[in-house]
Amino acid sequence: MKEYIYKRKAVRSFKEETLSEREIQEISNYLKKAKPLFPSIKYQVVITEKIKNSFNVKAPYYLLFYSESEDGYLENLGFVGQQICLYLNSIGFGNVWLGGGKPKEKSDNSNYVICVGFGKPAEDLFRTSEDFKRKDIKVISNKDNEIIEAARLAPSAINAQDWFFYQDDNLIHCYHRKADFPLNTLLGHMSGVDLGIALCHMFLVSKNATFEKTTSYPQIKNCVYFITMKI
Repeated sequence: MKEYIYKRKAVRSFKEETLSEREIQEISNYLKKAKPLFPSIKYQVVITEKIKNSFNVKAPYYLLFYSESEDGYLENLGFVGQQICLYLNSIGFGNVWLGGGKPKEKSDNSNYVICVGFGKPAEDLFRTSEDFKRKDIKVISNKDNEIIEAARLAPSAINAQDWFFYQDDNLIHCYHRKADFPLNTLLGHMSGVDLGIALCHMFLVSKNATFEKTTSYPQIKNCVYFITMKI
């Protein structure tokens, strides 16, 4: 799925086509294969055809993400969810993160967090590298390499890219960047999901990377430490 990092786009226009039972089953099977950032956090991904408040994006299908409210659960869902988004791209389906979407009906599952709309695209499925509108890599990191570039290309709410990565030899310390009002209010819980998406990209382009919490990390102005990636 690594190649789709460099050409994925948020698709907001979909064909009104029903997926076959085989296609639904294949997607359902992959939902169980995505690797979590924190295996101890219980979560669930449900496929549905209707949601509320999707910000005028009407997709034929949606993925509803539910999770326990444990430390790191938002980043965990972003990490898992982006793997699923890239997988959907690999089989020809467009998708878009919808921070404002909500389940149509109440569920007995654990807490609902966010959703992804998906289906057969009615617009271009991919874009070129020149089409990405992102911050300069020097703004989000002290290094410039393939792993950091993959993080730079990650999607984020209102394209805020509210993260920072400090690399020291084979360690990459990952931070949330503190957002000022009103940006912090606009981002809400999406800030955690966004960092999880970026970490997913970094993981996919690295070899045998692991994540761990540490107390030995540099203090970065206006940033809050989250986790360290060992490459």
